[in-house]
Amino acid sequence: MSEPSPSELGVHESALLLPWFVTDRLSPEERDRVRIHVESCALCREELAELTQQRDLLRSAYTEQAPPPRDLMPAILSKVKAAAMPTREPSQRRTRSTTDIVEEWFRNLLRPRWVPAFATVLIALQAGLLWWVSVHAPAQPASGPGGEVVERGIPPQGTRVIVVFNANTTADQIRTLLGNVHGRIIDGPRPDGRYMVLLPGGDPATLDQSMAVLRARSNVVELAERANP
Repeated sequence: MSEPSPSELGVHESALLLPWFVTDRLSPEERDRVRIHVESCALCREELAELTQQRDLLRSAYTEQAPPPRDLMPAILSKVKAAAMPTREPSQRRTRSTTDIVEEWFRNLLRPRWVPAFATVLIALQAGLLWWVSVHAPAQPASGPGGEVVERGIPPQGTRVIVVFNANTTADQIRTLLGNVHGRIIDGPRPDGRYMVLLPGGDPATLDQSMAVLRARSNVVELAERANP
C-alpha cells in the first residue's frame, strides 16, 4: 500500500518549500514556482508571512545579543584543566624523600578498595607454598619411643611401597624405573637399605600393575612390598 501524496492530504506541494524560500535556499526554478503559487493562493501567502515574521524576529534577536569575549573560551578551558589535573609546587616535589614515597605506596595498597584483592593474593600464595612443600619437600624422619623411624610433616597422598635396590644399581636406572611407575622416593635410605617410595593413587588395579613393573626389574630391585598402613 503506497503512502498518500501531499496533494491527496490537502497540502500544496509548493507550500512544503516555503521554509527554504524564506531562507533563500532554493534554486531559481524552485523559487519561481513557489512565487507563482503564492500569488494565487491566499493560505500559502498567510503561511509565508508567518515564516517571514519568525525569520525577522530571530535575526533581530541574534543581532542585539552581544558576542562573548574572545578570551572566554580559553579561560574556561584553563580552569577545567587546572581542576582536573592538580599539580604540586616544585618545592614540595623536591622535598619528598624515598621513605615518604614508600609509605604512601603502602598506604594506597591498604586502602579499603585494595584490601580484598590483596588478601586474595596472600591466600593464593600461601596455598601454593603449602602445595609445593607437600609435593617437593621430603618428610623428615625422627626417632620414635621404641627407636623406630617415624615421619613428620604433611603426609603425601598415594600408596607407600618399601623398595630395596640392588647394590650395583645406578642412579639413572632408579630414576628410569621410578618414572615408569610415576613414583618418587619420600624417605631413605634407612639403616637396612630400604627406601620408602610413593606411588600415586590408590586404585588396586593400578597399584598391582606398578608393583609388577617394580618386581620384574630384578636387576634393579631386590625387594618391593607394600608398606603397612
